[in-house]
Amino acid sequence: MPVCERHSITQQRYSIPGWPCLYLGGSIYICWEELGRPDLKHCWFSQFNYCSNQQVRVLNMAYRPAAIAARLNANAGTKDAPHFIRHAIAYAVCWPIIAACSVRVWHKDAPFKAEYVIPNLLTQWVKLSCKCEGVRYFSCLVDKYGESIAAVANYAFPCHDLQHGDYCKSLRAWFELTDPIGWYGALTPAFPSGLPRKDFQMSLDNCPVMYGSTDFAKIEMGLSSISVQRTSGQLQ
Repeated sequence: MPVCERHSITQQRYSIPGWPCLYLGGSIYICWEELGRPDLKHCWFSQFNYCSNQQVRVLNMAYRPAAIAARLNANAGTKDAPHFIRHAIAYAVCWPIIAACSVRVWHKDAPFKAEYVIPNLLTQWVKLSCKCEGVRYFSCLVDKYGESIAAVANYAFPCHDLQHGDYCKSLRAWFELTDPIGWYGALTPAFPSGLPRKDFQMSLDNCPVMYGSTDFAKIEMGLSSISVQRTSGQLQ
């Protein structure tokens, strides 16, 4: 969203009111959930990649305690166990702020959401810090991870340098993306099939499904085979 439209930016979890922020998801499924499950026939999809010549660092808050515990149990007694123990201790230290940033919204239609105050403050720190460019965090809308933490992770990148009427130059330099494609166009035989991604089990409406069998995964595989390019204009 350009600076000239910043007056229309409302409070979001990691969005400071009036300040543009780029939100990305680890899968089409999680993007659909975060948008409130809109009618898919009105949705368009692109794959975003980091540019190879750019170093983009994120504050990683995408693990819940249950995921940390599972990693500890899976690596208990192995040569990698000390690494996972140190990781668990570091995450325990950070957990209070991670938990404070992950409270579910009680009044979804309210203009002010108290649950967003702490993550908004964290976004301001990210914007002013030289240590990272964005935040990776777990979705509050998904109760179960399934077998893939990455697929249900979200990313928020606040704009860092804005000029009047223009888009963030940093975000345009950091990312490449595919041309967007609509839902029906992505499910036609003409759309490339792409390479199969690592399949995993997930919970959809409390029913276990293999993600690779869903239309979300089919579109992601097709997008992975399309060339990406830097945006030359509008990145919203």
